[in-house]
Amino acid sequence: MRPMFQPDQISIHRIVAYNLHKGPALAIVTELNAKGLRIQIKNRKEFPIKRNEVFACGPDIGNNPERFVPILEEYENQSILLSKETDAELLHQMLLEDPEKGYEFSELVALYFGANAKLTDALALALVLERDSYYFKRKKDFWLPNTPELIEQYRAQVRRMEERQRAQKMQLDFLNGLGPVGQEEKESDFVKDLIELSGMWKNDLVDRYFDVLQQAGIKDRFLLRRFLVERSIVSPDFSFELLESAYPLKFSDNFISYLKEYPKPKQDVLAVELKEFEDLRHIFATTVDSSSTMDRDDAISYTAERGFMMHIALVSAFVNGDTRIEKEIEKRLTSLYLPELKLSMFPEETVVEDLSLEAGKDRFCMSVEFRMDGENLVFRVFPSLVHIHQNLSYGDLESIKDKEFVHYYELAEKIRQWRINNGAVLFQGKDLEFELLEEVELSAREITPAMQVIAEMSIAANYAFARYCEEKSIPILYRTQNGSRDDIAKSSFYQPVMTDFFAYYHLKKNFGRTSFDTNRKPHVSLGLSHYTQMTSPIRRYLDYLNQKQIYRHFLGEAPLSKEELDQHFMLFSGHLQEINSLQDKRKKHWLMRYINQEIDKQNGKPLFCPATLLEVFEEDVLYYLEDFGMIFKGRRNHENMKNGDRIYMKITGVRLMDKEIIGEFSLAKNEGKAGA
Repeated sequence: MRPMFQPDQISIHRIVAYNLHKGPALAIVTELNAKGLRIQIKNRKEFPIKRNEVFACGPDIGNNPERFVPILEEYENQSILLSKETDAELLHQMLLEDPEKGYEFSELVALYFGANAKLTDALALALVLERDSYYFKRKKDFWLPNTPELIEQYRAQVRRMEERQRAQKMQLDFLNGLGPVGQEEKESDFVKDLIELSGMWKNDLVDRYFDVLQQAGIKDRFLLRRFLVERSIVSPDFSFELLESAYPLKFSDNFISYLKEYPKPKQDVLAVELKEFEDLRHIFATTVDSSSTMDRDDAISYTAERGFMMHIALVSAFVNGDTRIEKEIEKRLTSLYLPELKLSMFPEETVVEDLSLEAGKDRFCMSVEFRMDGENLVFRVFPSLVHIHQNLSYGDLESIKDKEFVHYYELAEKIRQWRINNGAVLFQGKDLEFELLEEVELSAREITPAMQVIAEMSIAANYAFARYCEEKSIPILYRTQNGSRDDIAKSSFYQPVMTDFFAYYHLKKNFGRTSFDTNRKPHVSLGLSHYTQMTSPIRRYLDYLNQKQIYRHFLGEAPLSKEELDQHFMLFSGHLQEINSLQDKRKKHWLMRYINQEIDKQNGKPLFCPATLLEVFEEDVLYYLEDFGMIFKGRRNHENMKNGDRIYMKITGVRLMDKEIIGEFSLAKNEGKAGA
C-alpha cells in the first residue's frame, strides 16, 4: 500500500477519508463533477460531498464494485487498530515545544507519522483527535496544544462523569430490585434522597435522579412510595403524609438554647404597660383537659361576685414579637397529635416551663369574663395575671361536678341553648382513639358532659374575642361559615341536635364554605354572628396570631392592618390546610391497619361492618362506616342501592398505600365482627 496523502489527487475509484471534524470516515469515489464528487460508503449507500470535505486520499482500487465493501472494511479496521496505538499525549508534547504555533492537519500527520504517511495513518490520527480532543484546541484549520492545567481539568471532569455513570448504574440496579437492601443501603445518600423525594417532588432531586427514575418506571412520588415500602426500605406505617407536609420533626439545639436564654415577661413591667390589666391571682383558677395533655392553653374560674371567666395563656407576651421564635412556630402552624407521635408547635420544655397553665404557676393571660343575660352573652376582655391552682382531667371534673363545679354545667347548657336558638346545628361524630402497642388497639372516645362544658365555654370565649375585636376595630382572622340559615331550617334533614350522620352529611351542604377572613361574617352551624380562634395559642399559630393583635392593642401599639394580615395569612393558609388534613389521614391509616389486623385474627374471614350509603353514583358509592365514624369510597355492586340505605360492608382486606378498603356491599349481615 503506497503512501498517499494528497487530496488534490482525487479521482474515480480512489479511497478517500472525509469529514475530518464531524466523524471521520472512509469512502470510495464513484463520480466527479463540477460541484464536487459522489462517494460510496461500506453500507453501499451513495451521496454527494464537496471536495474540501476530503482530507486524505488512498490508492485507486479499480472499477470493481464487488470489492468496494471488503476494501473499505479492511482499511477501516487497520485505521482503528492504528488509532489505538497512536499516542495523543506524545503528539501533545511535540506541539508544546512551540505552543503558539498552529499546525494544519497534514502537518500533524507528517509530524507524527513522517513524510510518507499513508491514508490509514491520516484516518487514525483523525480518530485520535476526535477521541482525545482535550489535548488540543482548534482555531479554524489549525491545531494548538492545550495547557497541562486544562487537560487535568478535563480529565477530572471525565472521572466525575465516569463515577456518575457508575453510580447511576448501581442506582438503576437498586431500583430494579437487583441489589441488596441492608443497613448500609438504607443509610446511603441515595436512599435518603429517595425518601425525601417520596414526600416532596423537589426540583433539585428530580433533576439529579430523573434518568434513573424514568428508566426504572418510577414516574411519580406515589410509585416511589410503593417501591420504598415493597423493598422494606421504610415500614408500611411510615408517614409519607408527615414527610409531604414538611413539618419539622424537631427543634435545633441552637434554637432550644436560644429559648433558654430568652428573657421572660416581667410582671411589674407588663402590669404597667398593659391597659386594663388585672391581677387575678386571688381567684381560684383551674384547667380541665384530657389526662395526657401537656400544653394547657386555657383555665376557668367562677366567683359569685364576678361570674365566669376563661383565661387564655398569653403566649404573645412571652414571644414579644421575636421574629426568630415566630418563624419557628410558623413552620409548624399547629401541634400535631398523631396516633404514633405528638409534635408540638413549641419545644416541650418551653411549653411546660413558660407557657402551659401548670398548677402552682403564675401566668399572664388574656381573660374573658362573661355571663348569660337572657338571650345575650355579656362579656369583658382584658389582660390579667392568674395563679393556676389545679389541673383537672375531664374525669376529675365529672366526679366533682355536683359539688364545686355545678355552675359551669349550668352555664354550658345556657350557652348551648342560646346557640341553638340562633340556628346552631349540633352533631357529635365518633372520635377514635388509637393505642399502638404490640397490636393496634382502637376505642371510641366518649364525649362526656365535662368535655361539653369546656367546649361551650371555649366557643363563648372565641365569640367574645371576635365581638371585642370588631368593636375595637382590631383586625383579626374571623372563622366564618357563609351558608344560609333559612336554607338550613327549610331542609328536610334539619334538626337542631342531630345523631344521624346521613342526615347531617346532607344538611352540611347548606352550611356553606368554612374559611378565615378579616371581614367578619356569621358562622351559621355554630349559631354565632361572630367567631374566631383564639383559645389555643400554644397549639395553633392562627390563635397566636389573633391573640398577638389583641395584645398589641392592650399595649397601645398598632396591630397588623387588615391588608397585612390578609397577606400574611395567604402565605401560610395552603400549608395550614395540608397539615390539618394530616391528622385525619393518619387516623385513616391506622384504622385500616386495625381492620387488616382483625381480619388476620379471624384467619382471613371478612369483617361485616354496618355502613350507610351517603351518595350512590353510577359506578361508585360514598359510604360511612358507622362503627368507625369514617367515610370511604367503594365500587357499586347492587343495582338497587340508593342514598340512605343501611347495609353492611363485607371487608376482605385493605390497600394500605392507596387508603382503600377491599370488599363489597352486602344487604344482610353474615358472621364476622367489627367495631370500636
